[in-house]
Amino acid sequence: MAGRKISGWAAATVSTLLFVAVLEVGLRVIELKFGFLPAEPPQWIKFSPTLHFEIQPNIKCSIFYTLAETNSYGLRNPEFSLEKRDTFRIVCLGNSCTFGNLLHTEETYCRKLESLFRQRFGGKIQVINAGIPGYTSYQGSVFLNERALSYKPDLLIVSYGFNDRRAAPDSSRSDSPGYFRHYHSTQKMLSILRRSYTYRLIELAVLGKERTPIIKGYNVRVDSVKYGENLRDIARTAGENSIPVVYMGIPDNPRLLRRYKASQRLLNEGKPEAARQVLSGADRFFSRMERRRFNQRVLTEKLPVEPLPEIDDVMTFLGGLPIYTGDEYNDIMAKAAEEFNSHYVDLGTVLTEEHYADFIHFNPKGAEITAVELFKVIVEKGYAERLK
Repeated sequence: MAGRKISGWAAATVSTLLFVAVLEVGLRVIELKFGFLPAEPPQWIKFSPTLHFEIQPNIKCSIFYTLAETNSYGLRNPEFSLEKRDTFRIVCLGNSCTFGNLLHTEETYCRKLESLFRQRFGGKIQVINAGIPGYTSYQGSVFLNERALSYKPDLLIVSYGFNDRRAAPDSSRSDSPGYFRHYHSTQKMLSILRRSYTYRLIELAVLGKERTPIIKGYNVRVDSVKYGENLRDIARTAGENSIPVVYMGIPDNPRLLRRYKASQRLLNEGKPEAARQVLSGADRFFSRMERRRFNQRVLTEKLPVEPLPEIDDVMTFLGGLPIYTGDEYNDIMAKAAEEFNSHYVDLGTVLTEEHYADFIHFNPKGAEITAVELFKVIVEKGYAERLK
């Protein structure tokens, strides 16, 4: 009797394994042809328990529609040695604007800045592009301590803000050590499970193809208070290591703020219905922010107009749509720079709509203007005095 049971279990086990094997092979063939399973994280992503994510080292691939090649440090930069001898080294900390989304490598402001210095002072200069798409000021502060200090910078250029003000579903998924650790451990487990196409099919059936959470509230990845704290942390860390800092504020493409400014002007003129009409269009980039602020004024000022319906958002691992304007966060950056006697470069004084490739990223001309502005400040403030 016991032998029959064992034989039955063995047969069932073999049948189950055979079924799973056939299913696995079949799913791989179907996926190859139709691509119906949920997409995996991009190949350039390397998840981190402290930084949330990094760029894979020594790769050449498309990163946000930009063909990029990284060095052994996972940076979009020529290879460099930590030992710099008599070289003056500038490290540019930032997000995709520093990385150079939509630009060829030589068109990024980091490479343009290095070229300006070499034309003026010769070859004893390095400008390291330490921009990572999607990074916030919190990640920048961690990156400085974990990575950038080892590069032995003589000067830091710091530019964060866009990703800080992007929406998050709730405060538990704002940038923090706990969230990054949890996300990393989850992705580590999923990376093993998702090797099985059968598991991916189950995941599709349970969660659907879109696994990203819907955003209904107005939490952000880094709120304005923490944003200021992170920038001050960067300044303190740099100061403890005798590294001067230049902060750089990047405004949103002015074209995107036309509707918002027009609606606010109409509200101030006592024309709430006209303001509502301006914001009822289809442009989504600032729609959530615009509608929220319109509705706040309608309710607090008891204006004779119906509030606008809210718009839901979808979160990726980089966040949702921005909830604040660039100017609001840039004002915080300017105050942090003043507090630590650092210089603040306001690109809003030199950039126009013609200098953007999209909502926030530079086109080649915008990157060139940025490099020129930084070069002027660095030379005028005497940060590179020893190069003369």
